[in-house]
Amino acid sequence: MINPVGRLVSGCAAIVFLFLAAGCSLMINPNYDELSAETITMTPSEQGVRNAHVSTGEQQVRPFEEILCAAHTGHIIHGPLFFEDPIEQAGSNDDQFAWTFEEPLYFVYGPIRYGANIASLPVSAIMSPLWVPVDQASVSDVPLD
Repeated sequence: MINPVGRLVSGCAAIVFLFLAAGCSLMINPNYDELSAETITMTPSEQGVRNAHVSTGEQQVRPFEEILCAAHTGHIIHGPLFFEDPIEQAGSNDDQFAWTFEEPLYFVYGPIRYGANIASLPVSAIMSPLWVPVDQASVSDVPLD
């Protein structure tokens, strides 16, 4: 049986060993540039290309009909979101990325909501099974045309 003092000594020794082992890696010297001896690769300047008179060839135009490649309805099909949190998705709605008064409140609200979602997971799974797709309107319902 190990006494508490022996545990403390071995724990401190392990921490000291980890600090020493972390310092034994290859360190980068900030006062020496290893890349300075390599030759500089540069692209030709615009004037150099113009003076070389390199022809670019003719542009090929393909006779395809233009089509719009986008979803027709703008709806998103996905499986059920059992842990969806509309408050977390909406944010503070003040168009700034900053710490607001809502974040400390969310520290309390988030775990409570998560616990409620865990407790109601069997009911949620019965009400919206995994094999039933959910049709959700996208954020922007503005037509693409």
